Amino acid sequence: MKRRISAALLTLCLLMSLMPTVAFAAPSGSFDDVDGHWGQAAVERWAGYGVVNGDGTGNFNPDNQMTRAEFATMLANMLGYKEKATNTFSDVNDSDWFADAILKLAAAGVIQGSNGMANPNAPISRQEAAVMMCRAFNIPTTGGSLDFADSADVADWAKGAVAALASRGMMNGVGGNNVAPLANINRASVATLLDNMITEYVTEDKTVSGEVKGIVLVAGNATVTFEDATLAENLIVAPKAEGAEVVLTGSTTAGDVYVDGTATVKVDSSATAGDVQVGAANSTVEVAGKADTVTVDSAAADTKVNVGKDATVGTVDVAGANTAVTVDGKVDNVNVSSSATGTDVVANSGATVGKVETAAKDVTVSGNGKVENVTATDGTVAVTTPNTNVTNKTDSADNVTNQGKPVPPENGGGTPTPTPPSGGSNGGGTTTEKADLVVAPLVDQAGSNAIPSADLGKVTVDSKKTAENTYDVTVAGTNIMNHNNANQVTGHWVGFGMPAAPEGKTYSYTVNGVEVQSIAERTYEVDGKTYNTVYFSFNT
Repeated sequence: MKRRISAALLTLCLLMSLMPTVAFAAPSGSFDDVDGHWGQAAVERWAGYGVVNGDGTGNFNPDNQMTRAEFATMLANMLGYKEKATNTFSDVNDSDWFADAILKLAAAGVIQGSNGMANPNAPISRQEAAVMMCRAFNIPTTGGSLDFADSADVADWAKGAVAALASRGMMNGVGGNNVAPLANINRASVATLLDNMITEYVTEDKTVSGEVKGIVLVAGNATVTFEDATLAENLIVAPKAEGAEVVLTGSTTAGDVYVDGTATVKVDSSATAGDVQVGAANSTVEVAGKADTVTVDSAAADTKVNVGKDATVGTVDVAGANTAVTVDGKVDNVNVSSSATGTDVVANSGATVGKVETAAKDVTVSGNGKVENVTATDGTVAVTTPNTNVTNKTDSADNVTNQGKPVPPENGGGTPTPTPPSGGSNGGGTTTEKADLVVAPLVDQAGSNAIPSADLGKVTVDSKKTAENTYDVTVAGTNIMNHNNANQVTGHWVGFGMPAAPEGKTYSYTVNGVEVQSIAERTYEVDGKTYNTVYFSFNT
């Protein structure tokens, strides 16, 4: 998933996120040593869910410092991370009780080592805990302010996280308007911090309504319905919530929704969501109302995104392979990154898609709806939607097709396929038939070494047939190489190639409206076809 954290915060998290502690044991929900303790309610709440545990003797040790390993274990219990990173930490053995939690948090980007070490048995400070919490629960760390008497003691890398939690009432001071960022945090304080952050921890079917001020964390295979609700913070489907269904209905408004476990998210017709980010494979997002963005991360292969008839989505960003985007309503932009091989974009009748930009292989854009523009910057794409403007920015006409016909590259590379005449062949109307042109390589003065076309900058050639064997040729270019030809003639040289003229015929051509005198002609082959290449000086 995307983690919305500034560079400074990332640095902060690196320094503080990998800390050890004592393992938590049996989740009984009550301990001998928390009765009457100021943290009793929070400890018992999270012990009841199995998130925090005792020491096996009936005690929780609420006033003991928490280690980085204990903190990692607590977050792993709460969220249920599945993927583990390769162990590169010199101070973590695979047999250590905390290794599983440390490596899972490392894979999720919550824990990062320092000098190749996780420091699992070191105590965790309050500012370090703040950073890890923001990472784990995707809390934005920009825009807040610090108003504590000891704000100067907060490290630069932690200021965003501490300010974010303090401004939300999730991290409170310790008295005297001090936040004590360097103080080690104890076990009861961590349970209380969790209690302040997570308003709803959902493990079974539930309906939520009204204003929800804190984070909502779906942590079980449950159907959770938000009816006429206002979510002030993130809605997160935890990795452990396999098979969960989240429904936003009525007048519900939600900000960012993070789908870290395979789930279905439905945004009903009158509901609104901000950014729905999918990080788990085989998930489904159904938008019948409005969403600003739907983001399918690279880990979320085989995800389905359905935009209903009257729904609107600003942007669908796709990085997961084999994603299916089906549009019956309106989507402004669909962006398909190179990792999203096999993505299908379907615009059904009545749908409108403003622009599809793709860099992936085996992408299709189909349906009877309206797709205004498709641009391929890399990879391959087949477009069959009607009246779509298709732009090929790859290096070959074989990469992009429109209605089954190759689309010539915008930069002139590859072998463009001739466009059939739009008018009659016997003088009935003006023809727009193009010549079969290629951009020719330059050669050195000895005529032996081709200069890569990339060195020519952006060179394009286009043409329009004006009469039999007569074409107007348009050449455009930037950064065209200044080159001496074999006759020591200096100029900005470019060239284009045409197939050999019919026997007994010659080609006539003008370039950019000026009749061109051939300086040199060479035979040049592209994809097995022979071209007669004309070089000329492009004097700019």
